Amino acid sequence: MNISRFARLTQRRGKTFLSKNVSSIQVIVFYYIVMTVLSLALFYLPFFREPGSHASFIDLFFMA
Repeated sequence: MNISRFARLTQRRGKTFLSKNVSSIQVIVFYYIVMTVLSLALFYLPFFREPGSHASFIDLFFMA
């Protein structure tokens, strides 16, 4: 099978799957969860923490 044809078919199948099985609210909730987890991960890295600051977690949480 031709590679470009395979790529087109795969892309079409992916779009069809997403349009039938995923709603926009699910995408928004997934994005929010990912950003919250990323904020928590960055909070626990000492490079992103300011010394003596007690509100950096809240700042990172609301940036998500």
